[in-house]
Amino acid sequence: MPDPANNRRTLDDYERSARDYLDQVDSTPSPLGAEALRRLAAAAAPGKRVIEIGSGPGWDADYLETLGIAVHRTDATAAFREIQAERGKHCDPLDVLSDAIPGTWDGIAMLYVLQHFARDELSAVLHKLARALREGGALLLSYVEGDEDHLERTVAGEYRVVHWTRADFDARLRQAGLVVDWDHAFQGKDWPWRIVLARVAGPVPASVRATFNTGGRAMLTGGCRCGAVRYQADVTDVTRHAVCHCRDCRRSSGAPAMAWLAVPKDRFTVTQGTATRWDGTGGAERYFCGQCGTGLYYFNDDVLPGICDIQSSTLDDAEAHAPALQIQCAERLGWMGTLHEVPGVERFPAG
Repeated sequence: MPDPANNRRTLDDYERSARDYLDQVDSTPSPLGAEALRRLAAAAAPGKRVIEIGSGPGWDADYLETLGIAVHRTDATAAFREIQAERGKHCDPLDVLSDAIPGTWDGIAMLYVLQHFARDELSAVLHKLARALREGGALLLSYVEGDEDHLERTVAGEYRVVHWTRADFDARLRQAGLVVDWDHAFQGKDWPWRIVLARVAGPVPASVRATFNTGGRAMLTGGCRCGAVRYQADVTDVTRHAVCHCRDCRRSSGAPAMAWLAVPKDRFTVTQGTATRWDGTGGAERYFCGQCGTGLYYFNDDVLPGICDIQSSTLDDAEAHAPALQIQCAERLGWMGTLHEVPGVERFPAG
């Protein structure tokens, strides 16, 4: 869940230590940093309008401006905005977790920021960034690599630093309609980092623009084939989406695999009708429409406490959120592994 207290402690620490930060960090980009900024500048052509989120003292913006880029500087920390004002630079307040990003941009720079966001805040932020980019626009960001988070102790208290595996991070980029154009991994002072330049892979899907509104929430809606049962889920993370190959899912659906989108149980509501319940083994509760037979959702408090698994093909916009993982592959039908080699036709074969 989002942790406002953790975000507040992070900002409080920057408010107190902004002046010290000036002495600890070089005002000139490193060779890798300069290369990344040059790549962003090239990707931002021909419009050359970039918004920087988390501008800090503004040194990266300074470098971009030497490359002919018009930079809109923003930061959530008042102390950094004051430092930039003393340098004759204008920097607007912007907290990307809670504020809308103004306008549409050729590029976005957000370096050394994501590690401060709670794990389930990332997807909403990436969708918000994608919405603020023109088609083909570029996003430059960085994150801490690894499997486990850690706690950072500062003058403002203790706050969590979030690490990401490459596979998980790139899956969330794809969910937001972004593809990696260039990346570089490097060892920082304390942790391994990865810097990524991602591009909008064509027009931002209407579903991304429509469902992820201010605040980053998505209202998922769906229902059965006949319309007797309808549901909705108010969520902030749509990346827990997997295709399951287990025998139980195959037998209950009559399909070779089933796609499930996991949402918090307390955010899921049946808005019309009543689904019929069938109790399987091991605490499984499968719900379906008693009129048309459509499978809808699943609870299992023993295995998935607090989770509702939605059969994602029943979503009104089932194409909006692609699965990020295949699970129970040990039980996958053998021929599913070569299904992509089977010829396909648009409708039915001739004759």
